[in-house]
Amino acid sequence: MGDTSSPTRINVLGDFRVRLPDGTDITPSSKKARAIVAYLALKPAGKETREQLRNLVWSTRGEKQARDSLRQTLTSLRQTLSRENASEILVADREEVRLRLEKLWIDGHEVQHLAASDSPEKWRRLPELYDGELLAGLEIADPTFNDWLLVERMRFQDLLRSTVERLLEFHTARSDLPAAAEAA
Repeated sequence: MGDTSSPTRINVLGDFRVRLPDGTDITPSSKKARAIVAYLALKPAGKETREQLRNLVWSTRGEKQARDSLRQTLTSLRQTLSRENASEILVADREEVRLRLEKLWIDGHEVQHLAASDSPEKWRRLPELYDGELLAGLEIADPTFNDWLLVERMRFQDLLRSTVERLLEFHTARSDLPAAAEAA
């Protein structure tokens, strides 16, 4: 059994990864499954309606085909996420699908938390967590998902840029040029 003292980790910055507390990689193999997990991981409540998920990832398909594709993807995700203590991370009913965020550590959430703080010490940690652009290399053939991804990538880039600028201003105001150079 895995270590239950730390949560399962989802990395959305850089290459998408899902890892159990013991480090075991349980990243879904399907690009669309990764897209759904990443999308839910970045939602404030970790949930979305089935209809919205179908429209996000299968917007060019008919309703029945999209519904069947989502059902099949969720079945596959449940099997992938059911290892060790990762069970019950994904909850789905007839209307919505939800990630249980309380059981997860998500790098995108941590970056947002650090950037929102007033602490230069926390701001310094942000570049360490920012392991590359959001969902690097994850491209799926759906315009709705790709539009969402573009907006989210820009949002995270702006967040990083503005936080580093604040850190530079902090160090410059204190005439700490070595720390400012390191932040830059």
